[in-house]
Amino acid sequence: GTTLSPGTTPLPGTTPTPVHKKKKKKCLKQAKYCKRLCKALNQRDGCKERCLSRFWYLKAMMHERCHLPDDVCKAKSDGFAETSLLQRVSQGSLAFDEGSEQLVEGAEADPQDWACDKQGFCQRLCEMELGFQGADFAACQEACERRYKRIKRRVFKTYCRRGVCAWTMSAEAEPIKQTRTLAT
Repeated sequence: GTTLSPGTTPLPGTTPTPVHKKKKKKCLKQAKYCKRLCKALNQRDGCKERCLSRFWYLKAMMHERCHLPDDVCKAKSDGFAETSLLQRVSQGSLAFDEGSEQLVEGAEADPQDWACDKQGFCQRLCEMELGFQGADFAACQEACERRYKRIKRRVFKTYCRRGVCAWTMSAEAEPIKQTRTLAT
């Protein structure tokens, strides 16, 4: 058959082949993201409700991760291996704490570090975004580290590709327009 552009007519004796546009993936509702996340974290009691009430924070984390260059983590791991301890101290990423007489991570740490480090990612997700504390935080952190790749693929990468459909925020957050929000 012959492929036609819109507004053209087929030649006599030919059968036109329809031009199919690639179907755009549908957005996911916030409840679907929370269900996937809670399942991956093996959290049952109140996890989905907690996630939904704090979705504003989770969405911000997902959105931030979507906008990091794909190679930022590779560049960081390559650079870290090549950076000596002395260089890290001079750059401010490590500092000497006179009270404990130990080297500690400096306040100048790169804000993108959480995205490239499993432990940092899971700590931010469980503590800051989901608000877990104590034993609940420890359980969330452990489950997150075990299922790190799955969480990134099933929740974060899905958000980057599909966005979130119209959603509402918790009562303590400021209201926003009810529209589809894409990560791109």
